[in-house]
Amino acid sequence: MSKTIASIVLLVAGLSQLLSVVNASRTANIKLFQNTNQSLQFYSGDYAYNNCFNTADAKSMVISVGKKSTMLRFNGPDCKGKRKRSVIRDTKTVSDIAAKYGNTGISFVITRYNPDDYESNVPAFDYLNMA
Repeated sequence: MSKTIASIVLLVAGLSQLLSVVNASRTANIKLFQNTNQSLQFYSGDYAYNNCFNTADAKSMVISVGKKSTMLRFNGPDCKGKRKRSVIRDTKTVSDIAAKYGNTGISFVITRYNPDDYESNVPAFDYLNMA
């Protein structure tokens, strides 16, 4: 009986380790849509942001963005309060973003400008297949 319990514990520990490795290599899911309703929570110009990320919750996230991408960053969690706009490009991890701004308690949303996204109302980002 004790061998069975020990085997189950080892199996669960192994699966947990495997899942943590898989999650660490995944990229973030951020979608950007043409905005037709200016009352959406994250709104800037013609674009609405559908997801806010807290650096404390998303430490293993990797974000790949192209030219003309911007990040709206907030000093606290849940993208509330005064925002600051920054240019962001290339591939960044959330820990890089937190280290750059010296705070693991910040939150952010990211956009990428692409005229095709505006015309077709297609997400600019499709991470983790959460579309």
